[in-house]
Amino acid sequence: MKYDFNIQEANYPCIHKLLEDILDNLNIGSDEFTSVTVVSNEELTRDLLRLFLSIEVDDFDFNPEILDFDTIDYDDLYYFDVTNNGEISVTKAWLESNKYHDDMYAILESDVLFVYADDINEDLVDIMSDNNTVIFDFDEDGELFMD
Repeated sequence: MKYDFNIQEANYPCIHKLLEDILDNLNIGSDEFTSVTVVSNEELTRDLLRLFLSIEVDDFDFNPEILDFDTIDYDDLYYFDVTNNGEISVTKAWLESNKYHDDMYAILESDVLFVYADDINEDLVDIMSDNNTVIFDFDEDGELFMD
């Protein structure tokens, strides 16, 4: 489903329906650059990555550009970014403080932002307000992967 929004809510029976919504919002084949970011925990981010790397849409493949997983020193959210030119990036959402900024979530510039409801926190709300955002969850009685 394409969204005309600022903030919407969605409930999916499985991860494949989330994938369909992401693809609908990417405008594959359009000359206009489009990007979608999913904000989620490591497990869901890895599942999305596996799905995107295993599909082909109208003879169009997705390819990883940046994959920054850290399961030892990092225990926070990830940004799963995908563009309509097929680039996929996974980056840490949380930025440690340095001489330029305090601890914070990285600013997002995606056309559409999908945020997993289980992972929303107060710090994320600030970056969501300037984006077209879908707050999503999965059906309570559903399975993440359905046959």
